Amino acid sequence: MVPALHFFLYQVVFAIPLVGLIVVVIMSLEATKNKNIRNFARAQLIAIVVGNCSDDVVRSGNPQLFPGVYGDIWITHPWYKENINLINLAIAFRNQELWLLG
Repeated sequence: MVPALHFFLYQVVFAIPLVGLIVVVIMSLEATKNKNIRNFARAQLIAIVVGNCSDDVVRSGNPQLFPGVYGDIWITHPWYKENINLINLAIAFRNQELWLLG
């Protein structure tokens, strides 16, 4: 029997970028005698692998759908080219408002 607090603490340890990956691999490979903790570590390892694979699939998609991932590629989008004057006007208005408040 493992208290819920232990699972929470394991989750915190597994969330540490490099150390967590090493700990989760070691714990999922029979490093602990407790079957519940070992299965929890295996589930976390599967979640890490699935998360990284799905992240790679998303990032290999259309850059216009994920502009934050690809930087300023969205500037080439046709909507941006058609509305550049409106966008510049909005930015200028915002800057003027900030200047008046400051």
